[in-house]
Amino acid sequence: MTVKRVKNQGKNYATVTATFQVILLKALIAVGFSCLRLITAHPAFFYFSFRLTCEGKNVQQEPKEIVFLSKLLLLFQYCYLCFATNPHISVSQTGTMITIKTTCSMCQGSYVWQSQPYLLGRFPAGNLLLSFAILCAGASVYKVLLVFKHMGMLVYSQPTYYYHQRHLLIPSIMKFWCNYQAQILEKLNGKEVVLAGDGHHDSMGHSAKYGTYTIFCCTVGLIIHIVLIQVPEISISITNSNFISITLQNPQITPCFFVDNTTIACFTM
Repeated sequence: MTVKRVKNQGKNYATVTATFQVILLKALIAVGFSCLRLITAHPAFFYFSFRLTCEGKNVQQEPKEIVFLSKLLLLFQYCYLCFATNPHISVSQTGTMITIKTTCSMCQGSYVWQSQPYLLGRFPAGNLLLSFAILCAGASVYKVLLVFKHMGMLVYSQPTYYYHQRHLLIPSIMKFWCNYQAQILEKLNGKEVVLAGDGHHDSMGHSAKYGTYTIFCCTVGLIIHIVLIQVPEISISITNSNFISITLQNPQITPCFFVDNTTIACFTM
């Protein structure tokens, strides 16, 4: 009887253990699904999921990653035409863009792969976007390129950046600004507005050769004009108690401020 009782106790223990394991497994599955629902319901989940897609994005918004060359060449171990092994691989660099050309000794076919699309038909997108980012961030191109050099990243030289800035970026920014300014001035045409103008030069002890003059429209809360000029090119005259004229030797805009009880100002182009 004693032995039988022990066997029954063993069977009961095994049954309880198995039942407990099933219950624990079901609980873990339930908790897992609950956590999954919480994660997918969180806005950050959709944000990061959307970040790693290219749908509905242009070349500037498209995610970019740092890829090591050794890992990239693993994708070119076979011919893309006949799937033969070990095709001849040649690698070339154009700034931040890399071009890989494979030539197969079996089918004599060649395949060319480029890491970036082209903008304006001739400029690698990564090169222009990097120059645009440096310019918009106000960063030093020397420091940025030095960081890439220490990391071993492929990048262009400083003359390329200045070429992009002089021939592509600055003209595009000026065109956008002129169109934007024309739209604002068209809305303000014929209206009485309140203007605030001020100039900014280098601080004391530094060169004050250049100054920035800005005109701010208090009525709409927008800057309607900004110009960078040399200090000797500007003269300020006060003709009476309520008229101030600022004349530029090379004027892009000649602002005239009429100050009265209502602080109404107007300007002429």
